[in-house]
Amino acid sequence: MSRLDPLYRPALLPGEIILLVLTGLIALAAILSSVIGGQAVDWLAFAPPMIGGALLVVVGAFVRQSRGMERLALLLIGVSIYLTFGAFVAIFIFMFFPISAAPIDPVLMQIDAFVGYSWPDAVRWIAQYPLLGKAMAMVYNSSLWQLLAVIALLAMTRREADLHRFILTGALALLGTLGIWVVAPSFGPAAYVSVGAEVEAAASLVVNEAYGARLMDLARNGTGIITPETIIGSIAFPSYHTLMMCLTVWFVRKTPVFLPVALFNIPMIPAILIHGGHHMIDMAGGIALFAAAMVLSRWVVNPARNSPAFRHRPI
Repeated sequence: MSRLDPLYRPALLPGEIILLVLTGLIALAAILSSVIGGQAVDWLAFAPPMIGGALLVVVGAFVRQSRGMERLALLLIGVSIYLTFGAFVAIFIFMFFPISAAPIDPVLMQIDAFVGYSWPDAVRWIAQYPLLGKAMAMVYNSSLWQLLAVIALLAMTRREADLHRFILTGALALLGTLGIWVVAPSFGPAAYVSVGAEVEAAASLVVNEAYGARLMDLARNGTGIITPETIIGSIAFPSYHTLMMCLTVWFVRKTPVFLPVALFNIPMIPAILIHGGHHMIDMAGGIALFAAAMVLSRWVVNPARNSPAFRHRPI
């Protein structure tokens, strides 16, 4: 079939090409940073998921062009790009350890005090209700699975533009988060304040004193070699967990699952603060960055100036 044939199916859609190029650029940045900066990376350990991601793109392109299985293609390619991009950014973040700039946490804690928020007080409060603490920890740890579920939903309903905007918004916001953190690093109150082992256990705290101590060690000493095991969430401001919550709720707003998803994510707000060990302003920064990334992604992924195959089609 030629490109002029109305039955012609491109192997990759314009939005996917944009996302793959962006993924390739961040991969190149991570590799060059490793070579130039002398930071060792266990690339062999990262190889299986990355090779798997590449295979998902190939299979997705094949089933679209040869079998006409558009929903499956959208799902496979979307999941591949989202996970592969995130993996390379995670590696790239660790290239900046040990940090050179002074953390801004003291300023952020002053802002917390000004608005009347105290992370240790919030943790001590939730420790009085162990079942609530466990439930909030479950919600907090569900963020990545929720994002994957949204990708599946948008793919299965053939909302191509929404799917690619969803992934691009997350990618741009993650890059923005990294850019801010490099200039003004922050690690959250858990890296500086101890609430005691008993309180941590009662609250089922996710980001606890040991986690904070590990962040401080990375900030001072870096890591000898970057492996999948050494990578942990390390950025407080802006809160990427807040960005993930906004992504999830915003992109399902026109679907039948909006209400249950929105209700499920209400406890995500205190969970981010308590279990994520965040300053209050971290969440405000996450919301602002989400809005900026969303505006930019809507401009980049514009079905009106792309092929008909890229336009939103109902189920």
